[in-house]
Amino acid sequence: MYFRDNKKILLYIFIIIIIIIGVYYSIYYELKREDQKEQTSETEVEIEDYLKNIGLELYNSDKSIKWNLNSEKLVNENNGKLYIMESINFLAYKGEELIYSGEGFKAVYDNQAGIISLKGDIKINKGDLTLKAAEIIWKQDNDILKGKGGVEFESSQLYINADQFVTTLLLDKIEFIKIKDNQTKVEWR
Repeated sequence: MYFRDNKKILLYIFIIIIIIIGVYYSIYYELKREDQKEQTSETEVEIEDYLKNIGLELYNSDKSIKWNLNSEKLVNENNGKLYIMESINFLAYKGEELIYSGEGFKAVYDNQAGIISLKGDIKINKGDLTLKAAEIIWKQDNDILKGKGGVEFESSQLYINADQFVTTLLLDKIEFIKIKDNQTKVEWR
């Protein structure tokens, strides 16, 4: 009898040990899996650290001209020093009056320096006038826009092709600059 009871006791101990090991590994792997989920979710938050369909209002130095800059995606870099926007369009107002509109592929706004740079086939429309450039730069402390790269100015009566332009923020006086041979192409229509 004693031997039979020992076999039962050993069988019960063996079953208890198997249950303890099973519970231990279940808890261990569950904790490890949750830890992996947290790391994955932190990575996903870092990847999606941007705002969608955002608008910025930018003003010139005396706050007489306002740009409403809209973007499908805005990414904040360097702790708020740089804002990078994609698929942009903008409206420029003097008071309540719309003075021109524009669009482009990308914008970078340096918050500390007060400089906005628009890049990628920038197109500005003012009435029947169209101004195009590869890049436009505006320093907010002055009312000057500078454009460069494939500059084209077009209206129903005039076409100008140049390398660069400099204008006021109102687009009321534009200077075109051609670097090679100091010549700008002008066509009267």
